[in-house]
Amino acid sequence: MGYDDAQWDHERQCISTAKLTGSRRLWNPLTEDRHCARMEAALSIDIAWGPLDVMSRNYGDYYEELYTKHNGDKAAARRMASCMVAAQIGRDME
Repeated sequence: MGYDDAQWDHERQCISTAKLTGSRRLWNPLTEDRHCARMEAALSIDIAWGPLDVMSRNYGDYYEELYTKHNGDKAAARRMASCMVAAQIGRDME
């Protein structure tokens, strides 16, 4: 995502990233809609909403993930689906 010095913060269960000012910033697209939206924009991940599900997909490499009923929270399903697509993209970058 372009952050410098990203590290997993076990206590807060998120990624801690460095900023140019030396302060740290917390980032977790699984729990924060705004973090997920920034990740989707950076990775060209599209969202398609259905009545009971959500599909996240990236057309560059054509990854897609479908999630239904995530404890009744469609936003949480979206975040999970998009993170799964991002993970697939990341694995192919290695």
